[in-house]
Amino acid sequence: MKSKTGTSSFTARALWTLVAVCTCALTFVFTAPPSAQALSGNCSAEMVYDVIGTRGRGRCTSLGSDSKAQVTLDIAGGIDRHSEWFTATNTDYYTSYWTNNGQAFNGYPRNARVDLRAR
Repeated sequence: MKSKTGTSSFTARALWTLVAVCTCALTFVFTAPPSAQALSGNCSAEMVYDVIGTRGRGRCTSLGSDSKAQVTLDIAGGIDRHSEWFTATNTDYYTSYWTNNGQAFNGYPRNARVDLRAR
């Protein structure tokens, strides 16, 4: 037969173990991960045609403090052209040129856009 002292000792350890597990679980649940910042910017882009070929031109009049931008010339059936990533506003940025050189998989320019990414 077990003594009363041994049973209460086991019950106390089980109770404290349960309290510790619940504390850890609640800490995990209520400790929110760092919130993701929303990317933001007021940007526009267009395709520019000249004698050399077609390229994308874009600019942002504003960018969020956590955002950077890049101009992309979307080439259907070919390799997209990109500008460098930038954070300056009210400045034009250009992609490299696309030219119709008759090569296979050269594609054709579909549109220009500005992509945003976290800094």
